[in-house]
Amino acid sequence: MYYSPPWLGRGGQSLPTGRQGWGGLSGLPRGAEGGEVEFNFQRNIGNMLSSYKTGNHKMLTKDKLFSALEQIEDPAKKRLVFTGILSKEIVASGGKKPIIVGGEAVEIYTQGSYTTGDIDIKTSPEIMEEILGVWGFEKVKGSRKIWFNEALDIYLDWQGTGLDEGPEAEKRVNSIRISGDMDILVISFEDLITDRLCAAKFWKDTDSKMWAKALFEIARETGKVDIIYLRKRAEKENVSDLLNNILKNSSIDKNDIKKVF
Repeated sequence: MYYSPPWLGRGGQSLPTGRQGWGGLSGLPRGAEGGEVEFNFQRNIGNMLSSYKTGNHKMLTKDKLFSALEQIEDPAKKRLVFTGILSKEIVASGGKKPIIVGGEAVEIYTQGSYTTGDIDIKTSPEIMEEILGVWGFEKVKGSRKIWFNEALDIYLDWQGTGLDEGPEAEKRVNSIRISGDMDILVISFEDLITDRLCAAKFWKDTDSKMWAKALFEIARETGKVDIIYLRKRAEKENVSDLLNNILKNSSIDKNDIKKVF
């Protein structure tokens, strides 16, 4: 079921930075265990990667990776497609599907309105590092977890193997379908909102509060916000005060409250 969030174009309202994002966000309603959304920002992505199939798996070569990504001018879209390719490679090589977190997750949910400098990812490192090595990525000098490819202008920050928020958070991740059978897992709206509120309160990052509100509005408009779980997470992280300010200034009503099934 395709769904375009009204807030992206309602009454001339724009995303917080003034950009309209990519457009084309669509989704399937979800319960307590995550859901699926699809970005149709570039319909020919599937054609670009038509030679990339799983089955009798053979890793995508560096040349084919570069050929696919060099056709994408927008850095945010390039990072999104790259995460899809990397995720597919990791799974095809026997690894657990990665979860996108942090700034890259905000960038994806806001359809490029928020921009980040790197891709924050949770996955087992061994397979990921082997793949990145084949593709010409190198570790940043002095770092054990940041990889980069200068030609692609892509930085990847490995954040560990699983979500710090625990098993329930991992059940709630959203599947973002990029094109065809290519998709990625992204931390839930609720856990990402809580993360941004923590950054605002404890790291004194004032912009993070703004993005927490933006994420909440996107989640609310797409019917993908679980208020009960969000309140529980905020209380646990001691950011209920900031969350309450967002809720008070929102047009949320009883129909927006999704109970845990």
